[in-house]
Amino acid sequence: ETEEQCYDVPEMKCHNEQHPVTKYREEQECHTKYEEHCSTEYEESCSTVHEKRCKTVAEKECTYVNGQEKCWDEPREKCWDEPRQVCEQIPKKECNQVPRQDCKTKQVPYTEYETKEVCNTVNKPVCRPVPVNKCHDVQEPVKTTIPREHCH
Repeated sequence: ETEEQCYDVPEMKCHNEQHPVTKYREEQECHTKYEEHCSTEYEESCSTVHEKRCKTVAEKECTYVNGQEKCWDEPREKCWDEPRQVCEQIPKKECNQVPRQDCKTKQVPYTEYETKEVCNTVNKPVCRPVPVNKCHDVQEPVKTTIPREHCH
């Protein structure tokens, strides 16, 4: 004869769980700034000017006085225009807007999911048939000895 016998067997049960994890990556954030750069160049400019020049010269003057010629040197101023070239350096300022990249590194958060294995021990009932000895009461005649007194 058999009887069902059950007992718990520990068993490992595992499953995957996803957990959000915040991580950071570096990103460049750039914008263009304009700076004014100036330089001065000199240009030569020339022109002709006329200068009045004068010189005192002695001119001989003569007149007749009582039939006689009298002469002397008479100072006279003689003037003329003399051309002369005049040059000057004229500053010329030139400015340009020069672009310049201005960049900053910033931390940008993002979410990544990590998979973790989670395990638990669970008891699993296992049953199997086991042979059993069944006992029952049996009525048997019993001989009994009754003590008697025996004398000598």
